[in-house]
Amino acid sequence: IAPKEGTYIVRNRSFECDRNKEIVLRYPEFAEIFTYINEHTFDLMEIFKEREYFHPDFQWSYSIKKVLPVVTDISYDNLAVWDGGVATELLQKLIKNTLDNAPQTVANLLEYCKLDTRAMIEIYKKIVAKISNI
Repeated sequence: IAPKEGTYIVRNRSFECDRNKEIVLRYPEFAEIFTYINEHTFDLMEIFKEREYFHPDFQWSYSIKKVLPVVTDISYDNLAVWDGGVATELLQKLIKNTLDNAPQTVANLLEYCKLDTRAMIEIYKKIVAKISNI
């Protein structure tokens, strides 16, 4: 876990901070650092939700699935797992050992998570570039 400094950038602050609170319930020895993280978290989604960055091709959505292909040349279209809800269900099945093709599912989930991370970075870079040009 990182030292207490800096800002943590997420997409969907309430979800991420709630997960951190759940970690603290299980591991109270980490309360100080996770409290710090929650207090220093910036929600990248808010820029789009509040229409501070708007494009008609977002189709009035601030979903990462709508924003990403408009601000970059990347999309979720070619992934076997393309949705967080589906990813969560598959993860639960993996935990319960109820999948026939677990190795492929793990690979698909890793690709989804990899793209989610890349999406955040690319969107962040695009916003920073826009701000730098103002």
